[in-house]
Amino acid sequence: MKAWVCMGRRSKALEQADRLIGKNIRLQRLIKEMSRAAIAGAIGVSEQQVQKYESGVDRVSASRLFHIAQVLVVPIGTFFDGVARIVEVISLEQTRE
Repeated sequence: MKAWVCMGRRSKALEQADRLIGKNIRLQRLIKEMSRAAIAGAIGVSEQQVQKYESGVDRVSASRLFHIAQVLVVPIGTFFDGVARIVEVISLEQTRE
């Protein structure tokens, strides 16, 4: 498998994983019927920062992700649903290049 980071840039797999984790955060927030403002207040960040997490613009730290899982009352692994498949697909694409 090729390295995930090439020449100081984030790889395609990492960018897609970040976006998927963000989408999973948003999905769980909506299932729990929480506003961005409510979750932002609970985890101590701005509403705009939550939006950046949910869109995958900003990467969520492990400790912050753990806190989000606690607030949403879900297992932290919930946010990683689908990430393994992304890595698998990207790895296959890289071996073909």
